[in-house]
Amino acid sequence: MANIRVKDLPNTSAPAADTDEFIIDSSSAGTRRLNYGELKTAISGDFQAGTSTYKVATLGSDNKLDPAQIPDTLSQGLNFVGVANSAGDLTSTTQGDFYVIQTAFGVYSVGDQAVYDGSAYVRVTDGTKQITEGGTGATTLPDAKGNLQIPDVGSSPDEVSLNGMLGSMAFQSAEGISVGTVEITDKIDLSGAPTQQLEVYGDAPTLRVTDTSDGVGDGDSIGKLEFYGNDGSSGGVGVRTKIDTVSETAAGNQYGVAISTSSANAAPVERLRVDGLGNVGIASTPVHSANRTTLVIDGVWGGRIDNKFGGAASSSWYTSTSGPTIFGTQNAQPLDLQTNSITRWTINTTGNLVASSGVGIDFGSTPDGSGATGVAEIFDDYETGTVTVGVTCGSGSITLNSSFQYLYYTKIGRTVNFFGELVVSSVSSPSGTIHLTGLPFTSLNQSGGRQAMSIYTRGLASDLGSVVGFVEPNTTTLYLRESGTTGVGNSIANAFQANTEIMFGGSYTAA
Repeated sequence: MANIRVKDLPNTSAPAADTDEFIIDSSSAGTRRLNYGELKTAISGDFQAGTSTYKVATLGSDNKLDPAQIPDTLSQGLNFVGVANSAGDLTSTTQGDFYVIQTAFGVYSVGDQAVYDGSAYVRVTDGTKQITEGGTGATTLPDAKGNLQIPDVGSSPDEVSLNGMLGSMAFQSAEGISVGTVEITDKIDLSGAPTQQLEVYGDAPTLRVTDTSDGVGDGDSIGKLEFYGNDGSSGGVGVRTKIDTVSETAAGNQYGVAISTSSANAAPVERLRVDGLGNVGIASTPVHSANRTTLVIDGVWGGRIDNKFGGAASSSWYTSTSGPTIFGTQNAQPLDLQTNSITRWTINTTGNLVASSGVGIDFGSTPDGSGATGVAEIFDDYETGTVTVGVTCGSGSITLNSSFQYLYYTKIGRTVNFFGELVVSSVSSPSGTIHLTGLPFTSLNQSGGRQAMSIYTRGLASDLGSVVGFVEPNTTTLYLRESGTTGVGNSIANAFQANTEIMFGGSYTAA
């Protein structure tokens, strides 16, 4: 091309106006005059017609770049074709062509894009994970960030922070989540948790299980906790233990709790139930009652309660085929039976039943129809023993042989049975009435209630008739007198001498 000389350009920094003219002087083609505005139009037309040559894209009437002028290397293979209102509008079969959905149809919503991947149209939404990249597709966040300006939102690249709000759930930290209501429709799997446990903690936290069903009945569960484990069977994991809340309409719509356990490779069986009234059943459903609380123990061999101390059963109660059995401590300690926190009876270590003071067997008062009035009596005493008996007289003295100065007695309730023997060793002018002293219990204080005894004497100095004896009321003294006589007959002391022997026996009622 020949040299083109541009002459007489204005010497100014201001841009040329559209009305300015350029004079182009050519030695062979002569001189040309060009208007500046015409020059811009000509240049613009060349650029629009040869974008691939000049690498220039122009704005359309909508002030947007014309997609047709953008090379695939810049548009990542996508080419906007137009809008679509039905499946019939998706006509392009060129890979990378896409339509923007203007009217919803089929699987497409308004604003979606339908992109032709070479064989079919693919729906692209704001949530689509695969982002086209050069026709091959980006499936990772770092690849997508090359096409889209996605900032890192965590503490390091490609990490999502657990601080702030995510929907209706507030993430506070990696250790705690504060939520309102969480609905679990299936299960919570803790198999991947480090400690494999679910903890509910805080200031008086509550873990609530709500049954929303509209019907209840005996044994109907209203919520349960089940503990699964590998039971070694072919099925693998199975229920091993469960805590079940149950409703009981037969007991007046009570709500109780049942605990079931299982032996190896077996389904759980209910072992313990506490009903709504506090009744407790072990291996049995408690007896329903509105006025009492019961403990029911049921089993093949009956029930047993062990009271353990130091790891060993110190006392037990149990039933068997032979009947109920109670045994006390195994460490040489008595078994006490108390009422009102006071020991009333004791089974001592030798097996004897010992009543406390004032405690006995009450036989009650049962009239026999004879007209006599019965009096309630307590059988509270049984005792045997020996006492030393003395002798006194009106004047003088009588000395007894200490080898024959005894009285044996047995007391059953208030009846005292006794026998004894006395031998005189010496006398000193005895006279007056003879008294045997030292009976073990005071006699009943009943007016006119003398109680006669049997007396045998041998070796008296004078020839007396038979000697009788009796116990006066409210005393511990046995009186001796000659039978059927008065006066001197009541004063037999002067008939006593050395070696006189008295044998006596009988019974009387103690006070």
